[in-house]
Amino acid sequence: MAKRDRYDVLVILTNNATLIWKEARGIAPNSVADKLDDAMLEWQSELTKTLKIWIDKGLTMTTGELILACANLGAVVESWLKFFYCIYYENYVRVRLQI
Repeated sequence: MAKRDRYDVLVILTNNATLIWKEARGIAPNSVADKLDDAMLEWQSELTKTLKIWIDKGLTMTTGELILACANLGAVVESWLKFFYCIYYENYVRVRLQI
């Protein structure tokens, strides 16, 4: 699978996850839904779409562009970590209290 095809799949999966969890009330406890409201999931889709810039640049990036690409990728990873923290918040609290 080409880089571009993997990118398109990543964008579709990210957009789907964002759309599903953007309106989490009813499918998640209120404490989780509150955290998801604050997580700014719309940024997740936008940051993922921005990865296209760096894919298109390829190996011709300057050092400054490479730094920005790494920052972009780091922000995408951080956004996914925030997402999973929100989703598993109730489990986290329950396990933490058992310890």
